[in-house]
Amino acid sequence: AALPWAPLATQPADVRALPAYERDALIISATLLDGQWIILSRYSDDIWQHDGFTNNVQVCRRRLDFRSVPTAFQTVLKAIIYRYLRRGRSGLGRPKGSTLLIFFTNAKPFLQHLEALGLDHLGAVTPLICTTYVASCKAHRKTIRSKAQPLTQYGLRHRFNAVEALHELSHYTNDPMPLHPWPETSAKGMAGLTGSNSQHKQGSKTRLIPDDEFCILFE
Repeated sequence: AALPWAPLATQPADVRALPAYERDALIISATLLDGQWIILSRYSDDIWQHDGFTNNVQVCRRRLDFRSVPTAFQTVLKAIIYRYLRRGRSGLGRPKGSTLLIFFTNAKPFLQHLEALGLDHLGAVTPLICTTYVASCKAHRKTIRSKAQPLTQYGLRHRFNAVEALHELSHYTNDPMPLHPWPETSAKGMAGLTGSNSQHKQGSKTRLIPDDEFCILFE
C-alpha cells in the first residue's frame, strides 16, 4: 500500500538542522492496518511505540516513555534515539526492538546519575564523571527474592555499553559528549569481562547431571 506521506527512507538521518515544527512531525513508527498506514508515533510524542518484538512481549514493554527520563536530558535522548533508529551505531546495523529497549533502559541510570551530580547537558560529561558512575553501578544493590544483590557482570556491561552509545550517538546532536567515557578500555573491560574473565574463557556454571540420573532420563 502506498504511504500517504513521504517514505520513511527520505527522512533525515538526524535532527540537528531541522526547525522544531519539522522535527516534531517526523514519523517514528507506523503500521499497516486493513490496507491503510496508521502512524503510531511522531517525534513530538512523549511515548514512542515500536515494533520488532515477538508477540509475547507486553505492549507496555514496546514503548519508550521519555517522561521517565530526567527532564534536562529528554530532548537530547530523543535526538540520540532517532539517530540510532535511522543509522544504528558504527559497524552495527539498525537496532531491533529488544536492542533498542535495552539501550533505553540502561541509558536512564546514567542520565539520573548526571542529574544527581547537578549536570544538565552531556557536554559537561568527563571520563572522571564516568568513573564515578562505574563505582556507583558496582556498589548498587537490587532486591531479588528479598535479597540485596549486586549487578552481574553482564548487567554492568549493558549499562556501560549504553554510556558508550550515548557518547557515539550524541555527536549527531547539538549536545555531544566530548570525550570517550573510558579512553583506555571498553564497556566489557569496565565490567570485568576481559582477560581471564572473558566470555569464551568462562565455563558453564550449571553442573552436569550425574551419570546415573542422566541414564534414567535418557531411557
